[in-house]
Amino acid sequence: MLRPVMAPAPQQKAPSGKAAAIRTYRTALDYLDTLPNIEKRSMTTRDRSGFTLSRIKRILTDLDNPQKEYRTVHIAGTKGKGSTATMLASMLSGNGLKVGLYTSPHIVDVRERITINAHMISENAFAKTVALVAEVVEKAKMEPPTYFEFLTAVAFQYFKDHKIDVAVIETGLGGRLDATNVIKPEVCGIQISATTT
Repeated sequence: MLRPVMAPAPQQKAPSGKAAAIRTYRTALDYLDTLPNIEKRSMTTRDRSGFTLSRIKRILTDLDNPQKEYRTVHIAGTKGKGSTATMLASMLSGNGLKVGLYTSPHIVDVRERITINAHMISENAFAKTVALVAEVVEKAKMEPPTYFEFLTAVAFQYFKDHKIDVAVIETGLGGRLDATNVIKPEVCGIQISATTT
């Protein structure tokens, strides 16, 4: 018995690159898991030599420097900087400002790191912004940024998209090569823990 010859289905151009696959919160998390994450492992000498601000600067330049669209406060220190940043963000919000807060690490959900007036970034907004930053990284054909560098860019872009008044930014590992050092803050705070003898 002869079977009818079926015409081949027209081929659609498949999206390329990892950024194109980021459509949901789950796929955004999967993408983040492919990035080098210093928070989850001990630093090697090679890791330390790889610290530079060039990757984060390149990403932010290609995003049109979202961190320049609002005022910032930079919080650094040893212990208590996350609490200090959160309290300051709450005080500013209580005075009628739209306040972005970027902290690390997170406890349960990565979205805890990026909030506006105490509301976490939504799963949809997170996926959309991760996809945008991933696309910038792919187009730049650059060395993969670290997990923290990437999330820093996501936070800065999200804050720009939502037209905040001020962002309170907590440093990551700290030091002059911390990815958050690309901001030009109005105020810097250094949390110093008291020691007892």
